[in-house]
Amino acid sequence: MMVKEVSIIGLGLIGTSLARGVKKCGFTSRVIGLDMNADHSRMALEAGYIDEVVDMERACKASIVVVAAPVDVSGEIVREALDKSGEETIVIDVCSTKKNIVDMVSSHPSHSRFVPTHPMAGTENSGPMASLDDLFYGHTVIVLPYPDADVEKVKVIETMYETLGAEIVKMTPAAHDESVAYVSHISHISSYALALTVLNKERSQENIMHLAGGGFASTARLAKSSPDMWVPIFTENREAIIDVLDEYIENVILFKHAIKSANADVVRTLISQANRVRGVLEEKEKKSKNKR
Repeated sequence: MMVKEVSIIGLGLIGTSLARGVKKCGFTSRVIGLDMNADHSRMALEAGYIDEVVDMERACKASIVVVAAPVDVSGEIVREALDKSGEETIVIDVCSTKKNIVDMVSSHPSHSRFVPTHPMAGTENSGPMASLDDLFYGHTVIVLPYPDADVEKVKVIETMYETLGAEIVKMTPAAHDESVAYVSHISHISSYALALTVLNKERSQENIMHLAGGGFASTARLAKSSPDMWVPIFTENREAIIDVLDEYIENVILFKHAIKSANADVVRTLISQANRVRGVLEEKEKKSKNKR
């Protein structure tokens, strides 16, 4: 399957990676785009990641319109894209939270050609120059079509992601937002909290550079992620995130009390229980290798 043209509204990491990927894999031969940040548009064009910088009216004439904007503005952009596009155009988003945008667009008369998606892929970097043409390969993409969605249009989007090497998983918006709070959002909060702890306790940047090993670097990596992206995500998914944080804090307190009382048996038990995640991660890695 090949479509005539794909437009990307929001030329950050995810949007530009998608632009590069659909051209590389042959899903389309032409990608156009726009971004509120003129530098992003310029860089994506100069790098050859998109073929033309356009306005909103022109972007909505593409076969597929991808809304890759922050979660707090994506709903309005999707509705505008549905207003300005024809009945054959498919509109999708790539937001990290789904319930609010699905609810917001559900009242639009053309919502059946909107396909909510969430690629479970990304890095701690941002902007078009951080993009990767194989970012989605081996990763999961959540697809959340409405009950009355246009089945053929949903299939086109599933095919697009499968062509990029991704695995499609269907979920409801509520289940999605709860699950990503556990497997994604808490990871970023933990990383931000670790970075703040180290920066507050260790005033010497030189000491941090000399003493921080691989464990700190890998755990704090996500703390480099942009607040422009993550503040809206934390705000929109706050109910699920608070539930996760309560559970996380309880586990931290268990470690604190066990270490404070020098109870090695409890510390060992907690670590051993946590070690069970190894099997989950190894199975995921195995499936990814088999797919390649």
